[in-house]
Amino acid sequence: MHFGYRTDGDFYRHAVMEHFDWLISIAPIKSFLQQIRAVNAIVVEEENQLTFLKSMEKFAQVVLDHMHNGREDMAVSLIRRVKATVDTMPDDSDYKGLYLKDIEARWGALIRTSTAAIGGPVGFDIMGDDVG
Repeated sequence: MHFGYRTDGDFYRHAVMEHFDWLISIAPIKSFLQQIRAVNAIVVEEENQLTFLKSMEKFAQVVLDHMHNGREDMAVSLIRRVKATVDTMPDDSDYKGLYLKDIEARWGALIRTSTAAIGGPVGFDIMGDDVG
């Protein structure tokens, strides 16, 4: 990996885009560059989603580890913190709804039946507001 880039692919993608910018300065071919940038944006978004999905799988494993070790309070706290983070994703994100549904499907019952330290008793969200 190269400094300033998460992956080698990020580094190479940036280098290729810089090279295309240079080519455009020699002989403009704007539609070609616009298509490449559009594809690049899609690929970067998908890579970010894959990275996030990997994080969600690690998150699930940590929750299971907490439960296996008898630490339901820590598991519920972690779930609530991750859900709060997902809630901050832009509403127009294609993935926000999927992540929230996944969290609810996996851990919703646990959160609703728990009286973990973070978030208080059943019926309260992570901020302590009554959700009824």
